[in-house]
Amino acid sequence: MNVRVIRRSLAGFSLIEIMIVVAIVAILGTVAFPSYQEHVRKSRRADCTTVMMSLANAMERRYSLSTPASYLAVAPTPQIPAGMTTCPPNPGAAGAYYNITMPVATATTFTIRATRAGAQADDKCGELTLTHAGVKGVVGQKAGVTVQQCW
Repeated sequence: MNVRVIRRSLAGFSLIEIMIVVAIVAILGTVAFPSYQEHVRKSRRADCTTVMMSLANAMERRYSLSTPASYLAVAPTPQIPAGMTTCPPNPGAAGAYYNITMPVATATTFTIRATRAGAQADDKCGELTLTHAGVKGVVGQKAGVTVQQCW
């Protein structure tokens, strides 16, 4: 009996097949990447609102632990504690995404403001604010963006 060995030539992908795959990956990338960036901005914003709430709690705790006279004697104009002036608190090499200030600060009232910085500069929510009364706000947000979407 005569046995024949049939050889198949191993063929690779054709140029058309590779171009189709590249086109599909490019389309998926253009859809997915902006969504990913918005998700990252949203998580950075959430981290900063946590820092702002912690700062507000520290301010309230400081006020509640002292009598009005001693509170005024210690700091007539409250200051932001060291380590809470940026978000994240220890930015490292990546840099801060928000800078925290208190443009309004008296013995009994304050307003905390987080200003966008670095990679967060083009965030749709603008600057985040928090008052001593717990009122949350945004300043300079894009049209159609609400406080609830940012906080």
